[in-house]
Amino acid sequence: MTVLYKPYADFIMEHAVDPDKRRYAVSGEGPHHFIDIDKYGIYPFDSLPRRWKDAVAKYSEDSLNANGIVPWWVNTMLYRLTDAFKEKNQAKILKYSADIGHYIADAHAAIITGN
Repeated sequence: MTVLYKPYADFIMEHAVDPDKRRYAVSGEGPHHFIDIDKYGIYPFDSLPRRWKDAVAKYSEDSLNANGIVPWWVNTMLYRLTDAFKEKNQAKILKYSADIGHYIADAHAAIITGN
């Protein structure tokens, strides 16, 4: 992967903030950046469905969005990145790589800070 990514390290660093730029400009972007996990019981949150469709069926999409959907969004981004690799679409690979890195970082920041 180093051979693929090293020449584009600057691009990825520059564009890793793109999701934050979209956060307040694009409707629906905000919930992609966080999850209020404590809304779903106690650790290890066994009652929270891991699959999006199951979570929507249990809580409704509106409720999930209100409490943040970063775990499911990371999974969505992984599918998009995987498809970009299958298509051998370098532009999409770089875009989705920068985006997924951002969302994973947001997910970890929420765990560490409790936000």
